[in-house]
Amino acid sequence: MKHLKKKRYLTILFLIIFLGIFEINLCLSLDEVTVTAASINNNVNSSTLIPNETSVNAKFQEIRNIPYNEQSMNCTTKSDLFASYLEESGAKNISIMIVVYNSGKYSHEFVDWNGHIYDACNSNELSYQVSKEAYLKQLQKIGFTGICIESPYVGP
Repeated sequence: MKHLKKKRYLTILFLIIFLGIFEINLCLSLDEVTVTAASINNNVNSSTLIPNETSVNAKFQEIRNIPYNEQSMNCTTKSDLFASYLEESGAKNISIMIVVYNSGKYSHEFVDWNGHIYDACNSNELSYQVSKEAYLKQLQKIGFTGICIESPYVGP
């Protein structure tokens, strides 16, 4: 019985260490992929839409102003709405980012467009067209230090 408890403890410890290493490597790998993709796309007109256009900001504000509801209008829904708008408007290089809170009990989702963050769930002014690095640092300060996943947006 004591041997089983020790084995279970070692298995849990191994998983925690593995996830920590995986998390670090995943975020580092994603940053490397993003930098590589950005450098490749610098020579190509990556978007017909620009963030400073009044229509982009207006749509972002419209989505941001929709009342938050955990079941029907959460960060996932708002991110999908904005990413879908961008894609339908001709934008390229749109990704969805998910960052896990340090407890692992919940996560937050937002849009990355050409290396800048657009978070329609955050009422902070620093949630529209802020650099990815600055935004992730901002999230770390409030406890989002878990796994960071970025995936290309694939519309509905």
